[in-house]
Amino acid sequence: MKWNTIYHSYEGIALLMIGWCWWTFFYPKTPTEVTHWQSLNYTLETRTIDAYTASQDAITDLRKDVRNQGNSREGVERIKRAELLSSKTNHVFARLGEAKGYLQQLDPAEQATTERFMVHSGFAYQLKNKLDDYTQWLANEFRDLALPKFSPLAEGNEENSLYYVSEPDKDFAHNYFESTSAAEAIALMTQKQTQIKRYEIEVLKRLYDGPTVSFCCGCDRIRAELGKLKALIPVGEEYTADMFIGRSARETNPRMTLNGEPLAVISHYGAVEFQTKEVGQQFWEGKIVYKHEGQYRRVDYKVPFEVLPKK
Repeated sequence: MKWNTIYHSYEGIALLMIGWCWWTFFYPKTPTEVTHWQSLNYTLETRTIDAYTASQDAITDLRKDVRNQGNSREGVERIKRAELLSSKTNHVFARLGEAKGYLQQLDPAEQATTERFMVHSGFAYQLKNKLDDYTQWLANEFRDLALPKFSPLAEGNEENSLYYVSEPDKDFAHNYFESTSAAEAIALMTQKQTQIKRYEIEVLKRLYDGPTVSFCCGCDRIRAELGKLKALIPVGEEYTADMFIGRSARETNPRMTLNGEPLAVISHYGAVEFQTKEVGQQFWEGKIVYKHEGQYRRVDYKVPFEVLPKK
């Protein structure tokens, strides 16, 4: 092959790459992708509200329990620790909410402003410090409660085997907020809010009456929920998730569907299972119908996920 032919071939490839980069810059996210992330955030918001309410109810129940037992010194001390836990958790929760509040003012598909706010202004780094400090504080403050080891809330690619080989040096800020739309960033913040509330509830279980007591925040309520959600999965592998309903609804004979087809319900759980066949952004739809206080209630889910090509 002549050198000028090689030169023009590379020149053509370079022009195509430049054109593609400009295209992704001006048209970074399709409406469908944005809808996926907004749908996921809606689902996560529901779970966050449940977790927030459950933690508040747990502290209320703890106060009642201590009062009924005569306000012992040990009981009053447990209340103080629970209130301190709530204060610390809500502070981090609110910090995440501040970021969401700013991002919600943007176009959901906006990437450049999201990256400037989260990465270049340093907000994501401040957030990482808050999240890291919170998990470390839990481990130190409640080390007497035999807590499980909580996973980091603001990890980079160092511990992520899926991306470590190709992008090992990306920190939390760049890993999550570089070239990220506002809709994606909001969903991530909501997921972090849910996670810190779950950590809080785990500590409250131990504070309520010691680590051996079975304690379930909000188990008396009827709630339709999702569990074990996946955001990314390689093509050809089986996608799995759970749909389930709160304990007190087990006798209400809940019915569930997956993408319009009936789903077997065993002990109030429905197993979502299907084979991934095509690469790209996708979603599955679930529905739970149950009877409560003489009336049928229905909860619908539209859950996004992305199928990746096999390496």
